[in-house]
Amino acid sequence: MPYRKASTAAIVAPCFVNGLHLVRELARKGAYTVAADCNPTSIAFRSRYARECVVLPDPRKEEGALADLLLKRRDLYGGLVVPSDDAYLREVHSHWDELSRHYRLAVSPGKSTAIALDKDRAYQAAAEAGLLCPQTIEIESAADLPSAIGQTGLPAILRAAFSLDFVKDFACKSFFVTSLDEAKARLDQALASGHRMLLQEVVPGPDRLIVSCRGYAYDSGELSPMVCSSKRLQYPPLFGISNINESIFLPEIAQMTTRLLKHLGVRGTIFSNEFKYDRRTGAFKFIELNCRSVLSTGFAKYSGVDLVEHLWRDKMGLPPPVSRLRLHRRWTYIKDALLRHRGYPQHRLSAREYWRLYRPPIGLALFDARDLRPFLLDIKPLIFRRLKL
Repeated sequence: MPYRKASTAAIVAPCFVNGLHLVRELARKGAYTVAADCNPTSIAFRSRYARECVVLPDPRKEEGALADLLLKRRDLYGGLVVPSDDAYLREVHSHWDELSRHYRLAVSPGKSTAIALDKDRAYQAAAEAGLLCPQTIEIESAADLPSAIGQTGLPAILRAAFSLDFVKDFACKSFFVTSLDEAKARLDQALASGHRMLLQEVVPGPDRLIVSCRGYAYDSGELSPMVCSSKRLQYPPLFGISNINESIFLPEIAQMTTRLLKHLGVRGTIFSNEFKYDRRTGAFKFIELNCRSVLSTGFAKYSGVDLVEHLWRDKMGLPPPVSRLRLHRRWTYIKDALLRHRGYPQHRLSAREYWRLYRPPIGLALFDARDLRPFLLDIKPLIFRRLKL
């Protein structure tokens, strides 16, 4: 439904867990928020801050639906478009020329976004910027595996160059393989589903050796203050999504992040990247780069750097905000925390270790006392399963 143009529109797509924080924060800045998603049960549709909700076709089946909507909705022209997953990021980037004439895009133009979306190209770019990377080899067929395994060793990781479609097909970010036969079987599955696959060395060590860095790259190329954090726990263990972050002082990671972003020319977008400390070499190795908002964008605000405020002010031509980084702030995505290690008993911690991680004060992802419904809807299925209702 068209709206009266009394404020700037802000279109967030998709608007599930990654997009909910964006919808809330942009609405609080006075934006007319349009929550768009291919999932009609998206939790942001139940947020009091979503002024309009739009159900789109699945971008894997009908690529271009978001771009078509934006071009048809002239009443939204001049608004801010913020993708919060790789499918919509890829779509907005591929329609950059048309969309940028009518919208402010929170997407880095040029080659930078395309490189960040392609894991193989991202590793090549990181190496060019002087960062260390895990040994990574593109695999075109099972015949390539023996030679590749000779370089990466076993166990190894089979991961897709474009991870979003892979996650939707296999409900995991990658395959952890421990033998040649297992690698062949997993590779056949992935190739049959149309994925371009990479075999990657495993950087050994616990989850707490994984660190992240997030911030905002201004249209000018300047960078906001960055929030670095350690991944205290993740789910699933070893190769999952962080469910406890803690802000820490890591100037080395911030410097490496700056080198990579400057090398790629990233600008006009929120970013987040990940490294893991390799005890064998005493150095951090680059794992991945996201040139879009992620779930931990909310964690950055909790730690004193409001990335959505930086984004909003940059796109509106306003001076940047003052940020005051707060260290040792812990933040959890409680839904994954409640799932913790149900199927991974070998990774369970003691009750004392869990208490040390979850003891107050700790921030809860998605929780907002003024907008409780999305948070409750997110954890409802898990609570019902636990209570067997």
